Amino acid sequence: MNPVKNWRSCHNDDDDTNVQHKDLANRLEKLNKENANEVERKSLCRLAQDACLETLKEHIQDFLQEHPQASYEQWIQDVHPENVSSSQASSQASFQYEIDHRFYVETSDHRILWNDHHFLRSSDDPSGIHKYVPPRRKARQ
Repeated sequence: MNPVKNWRSCHNDDDDTNVQHKDLANRLEKLNKENANEVERKSLCRLAQDACLETLKEHIQDFLQEHPQASYEQWIQDVHPENVSSSQASSQASFQYEIDHRFYVETSDHRILWNDHHFLRSSDDPSGIHKYVPPRRKARQ
C-alpha cells in the first residue's frame, strides 16, 4: 500500500470528522439559542399573566365595594361584557344573561378568584349572597 495514499485517506477522514463536528456544534448552538428564547418567552408570558390576575383582583375588590350584593355573573358582565350575551325574557321585562361557558370551567381564573374572595367575605356576609360558584365542566387538556 502506498504510504502517501494511506495518509491522504486518514487526513480526509479527519477533515470529514471536523466538518461533522462543526455541523453538530452549529446545530447545538442553534438549539441553545432557541431554548434561551423559549425560556425568555415563557417568562414574559408568566409576567403578563400575573399582571392580568392582579388587575382582576383589584377589579373584583372595587366591584364588590360598589355592588356588595352582586353575583358572579354580574361581575363577569362588568369585567368582560364581550363574553356575555343577553336576551329579554318574553314573559318579563327583565333581561337574562348567558355567560360564556369558559368562566365556569374548573381552572377558570375568574371563578377561582370569585370563590377565594367569597371565602374571605363569608364571615362579613352572613346573607350568603356571594355564593360559591362550582365548576360546571372540566377544562380540556
